[in-house]
Amino acid sequence: MSKQRDIDATDRSLGLLTVWHVLLKLEWELAVLARLDQEAPSLVGPLSDPMKFPLGVLYAGINAASTAWSVTDWVWRDLEEDDDLKRVAAAVLGTFITKNEFQILLRKVHELDVCHQICQAAKHRKMHAPAMTIGFSTEAWMDVYTNEQDVLTIRWSSLANLNHSRGASATTVYSAARVAHSWWHHFLGQIGMREIHVVSGSAPGVGQGAG
Repeated sequence: MSKQRDIDATDRSLGLLTVWHVLLKLEWELAVLARLDQEAPSLVGPLSDPMKFPLGVLYAGINAASTAWSVTDWVWRDLEEDDDLKRVAAAVLGTFITKNEFQILLRKVHELDVCHQICQAAKHRKMHAPAMTIGFSTEAWMDVYTNEQDVLTIRWSSLANLNHSRGASATTVYSAARVAHSWWHHFLGQIGMREIHVVSGSAPGVGQGAG
């Protein structure tokens, strides 16, 4: 059976055209996550006001972690298209040939592996064993508040637990994704990928041709 050929899909990525666009998306998601973590809790948190939805901070954490890991795919595509860039990346990270080998090297960065595990767990409910960062898990808990009228309100919080060679520690999902964001910028600078933001073409007229 012949190998299925990949096609470029940036014509359907809603404005994500380069790795720098993905990193900008991650920065936006981090800002949303930080704001959600500071918002006053709400009793029900109707989805008509997403910033007061009690589970919003958990969902935003999943989104940020998933985007932080998805940068891998965008960088790999650039490396596939530029042998010189791939050689420089190998000099920084270590030897790799395949995408899987590239990802294994990236997952040695604990915060990237945290994002990878959250991404895989949220998307698939399971992941291939063994995990790179052994002993990693997340926690989510509900804080309950009571005001003067005895009205209960709730807020969810999350934590990422690390248990690796540097010793056990805990961090927030926000912190892990923020470190991953900074790491990507540093790595791309190391391998000489110049920051560029390509602007897509003009938007088509909505409803054109309607009588």
